[in-house]
Amino acid sequence: TVLMNPNIASVQTNEVGLKQADVVYFLPITPQFVTEVIKAERPDGLILGMGGQTALNCGVELFRRGVLKEYGVKVLGTSVESIMATEDRQLFSDKLNEINEKIAPSFAVETIEDALKAADTIGYPVMIRSAYALGGLGSGLCPTRETLMDLSTKAFAMTNQILVEKSVTGWKEIEYEVVRDADDNCVTVCNMENVDAMGVHTGDSVVVAPAQTLSNAEFQMLRRSSINVVRHLGIVGECNIQFALHPTSMEYCIIEVNARLSRSSALASKATGYPLAFIAAKIALGIPLPEIKNVVSGKTSACFEPSLDYMVTKIPRWDLDRFHGTSSRIGSSMKSVGEVMAIGRTFEESFQKALRMCHPSIDGFTPRLPMNKEWPSNLDLRRELADPSSTRIYAIAKALEDNMSPDEVEKLTYIDKWFLYKMRDILNMEKTLKEFNSESITEETLKKAKEIGFSDKQISKCFGLTEAQTRELRLKKNIHPWVKQVKEFPFFPRMSACGGCIISVGGQIPNNLAVPLYKNGVKIMGTSPLQIDRAEDRSIFSAVLDELKVAQAPWKAVNTLNEALEFAKSVGYPCLLRPSYVLSGSAMNVVFSEDEMKKFLEEATRVSQEHPVVLTKFIEGAREVEMDAVGKDGRVSALCPLPLSLPSHQLFFFSLAILKHSQNKSWSLVNNSWKPSGRDNINIVVIECNLRASRSFPFVSKTLGVDFIDVATKVMIGENIEEKSLPTLEHPIIPADYVAIKAPMFSWPRLRDADPILRCEMASTGEVACFGEGIHTAFLKAMLSTGFKIPQKGILIGIQQSFRPKFLGVAEQLHDEGFKLFATEATSDWLNANNVPATPVAWPSQEGQNPSLSSIRKLIKDGSIDLVIN
Repeated sequence: TVLMNPNIASVQTNEVGLKQADVVYFLPITPQFVTEVIKAERPDGLILGMGGQTALNCGVELFRRGVLKEYGVKVLGTSVESIMATEDRQLFSDKLNEINEKIAPSFAVETIEDALKAADTIGYPVMIRSAYALGGLGSGLCPTRETLMDLSTKAFAMTNQILVEKSVTGWKEIEYEVVRDADDNCVTVCNMENVDAMGVHTGDSVVVAPAQTLSNAEFQMLRRSSINVVRHLGIVGECNIQFALHPTSMEYCIIEVNARLSRSSALASKATGYPLAFIAAKIALGIPLPEIKNVVSGKTSACFEPSLDYMVTKIPRWDLDRFHGTSSRIGSSMKSVGEVMAIGRTFEESFQKALRMCHPSIDGFTPRLPMNKEWPSNLDLRRELADPSSTRIYAIAKALEDNMSPDEVEKLTYIDKWFLYKMRDILNMEKTLKEFNSESITEETLKKAKEIGFSDKQISKCFGLTEAQTRELRLKKNIHPWVKQVKEFPFFPRMSACGGCIISVGGQIPNNLAVPLYKNGVKIMGTSPLQIDRAEDRSIFSAVLDELKVAQAPWKAVNTLNEALEFAKSVGYPCLLRPSYVLSGSAMNVVFSEDEMKKFLEEATRVSQEHPVVLTKFIEGAREVEMDAVGKDGRVSALCPLPLSLPSHQLFFFSLAILKHSQNKSWSLVNNSWKPSGRDNINIVVIECNLRASRSFPFVSKTLGVDFIDVATKVMIGENIEEKSLPTLEHPIIPADYVAIKAPMFSWPRLRDADPILRCEMASTGEVACFGEGIHTAFLKAMLSTGFKIPQKGILIGIQQSFRPKFLGVAEQLHDEGFKLFATEATSDWLNANNVPATPVAWPSQEGQNPSLSSIRKLIKDGSIDLVIN
């Protein structure tokens, strides 16, 4: 097997340890690169349905160019023609009309003028959807002609075709996961119901499986329709079909079909135990469903439809606070950065579990916002309910707590009242619990609270007890958890022979649990929780570095604004505000003024309430270099420098020599002090030390060909390791014939009004890595893998004065390469004065002031500018 996937973090791309494919190519998924791999490897077949929207789009383009036919490559599973019928909005509409299936009145258009004509014919409001798009990108509700012009202009910047259709906002959104083989055996594996109505992207909606508010007639009607559609489209493998169902009648229409494994497929697989990806791969190889063994039962075939005796709830995870300027409002274009799934015997139980998974600061269904944020003083609760947002679930709790009826909430949100009554039951139980105390609470009431998803911590707040005291009370009343698996084998109610718990490979959240688990008697394997606390608590960490005489920026632990302002005055701005126990630089900010200090200190204090916030002098112009290491009882067993590229091309040999000396000293001192066992990384001069695996870990492992997780795991469980074969600072593994580059991926097109300026707080939503013979080749491949398009025509430049001397050579090179340069007035004057021709342009705010200057807005809209350097 040959795999193309630039996702360095995916276990799918492992080349050591758990190897998945015979050959792995870390290359952009574009027709050009896939063609080169086909030429080199000459594969017999190609599977497109496992690589998401990117793979489908690439496969369609290879088909259109004749590459697949030229090299005799057969597309396995669903054919390209069938894929095109699901992705091309006009073909999709025509195909469904052939079998009289219901779709919303719509027109596929390729110009803004045609979009406006289509909307006039259909009548406003209308919904627009882009062809060949992922996550609803380029879609949106258009209540007016002006909105349609705005959204369609943006959509056509990303696609050649959009669908203008009658809006069905407010209808129920129902999904079916369907599997079909080449022999026409067809099963519906799972159906799901979006709690949020049509108008909110399914990736941004709360979703339950199985559907809860459908009658049997509705369920069977949509099931029949999904099978008819899948058969008519010729799907071979797995697909997802989405329906809009009128809330009070049997009227429905089909929204779209995804002929690939999707986000919903992953949910359906986990919810049912039916391995959709595994089954789809078997079907693609020509094996019919009756011959594929059901891995759940181990006896029957895969040609069955799972039956669930439990509830699954999926809730999206949000991180919109990281994106300055973006709105929390959600719609048909997906904004969430992840999702969680919880299983329970009731909706209330799985719903509350999922809410707690979404954010550590949330105890369950509550009107309180995450991170203890306050509702605005001028909150319009009815608007908050009617206009979907990332916090609407808490607004619903607030409305129900304020005695708004479920019927009234339903009118505002279009959420079925069945869910709203269940949500109200949770709030009523909380009120009931507050009527008792630890002595008067009955076993029946406490058990009922646990059955509808109340955690011990939630209950403890109702009684005024600690979580440990509530747990003790529950156990005294003989109320124990009973864990069940999807495979229907009962699990032990309590683990009696657990040898220990590994927390250092799960990211920041498990690391935050190190000390609480330790205090509750759980054995933590690897680095001691007390040492983890010394590294995570920034004030303790900085104090230890001072004690060890390891270089770091001037610092101070601050608890008040006055302390922060005094420190900033003594060292000078800019300063760096850093809370403890946070992920990806959450609430970390560079502060340039007193006003910013007031704003950012409040934010940092909110996310780090149990630990002081550390303020340090910000070192301007410094380069960040990381060291990834595996330690054993305080001694470094494996070490690797980690700049953006491996090996480093950004540091001079002199710098490397100094760095090596510093790191030898620092690692010696740090390891003697913290005695880490397992995975950790450190940034020098010193910024921080993470005693856990970080996102750099897969990049290092796959670049150097060393399975660091295997090494770290052996260290943590006490097994011997072959240290001689591992890299150290004295004897590093430095690739001689290739370079690896890791590049971040961003989601700016989905985040309207977000400021794309990068800060300390991480804003990327993914990453890729590619290899090349030199740094420029690897860098270009990595950028192309992120979806970056190489500019062909014009480049807009805006450079502040302090950067201009370094940028002049770049500007000259861009001009020599044939690009037409546009620049803001001041930058244009500077470029022209230095013999680099540049056309001055006007910012939107300047358009009326100087009519002689071309408008930036118009140039971008016309396609004259395809790269901005600012």
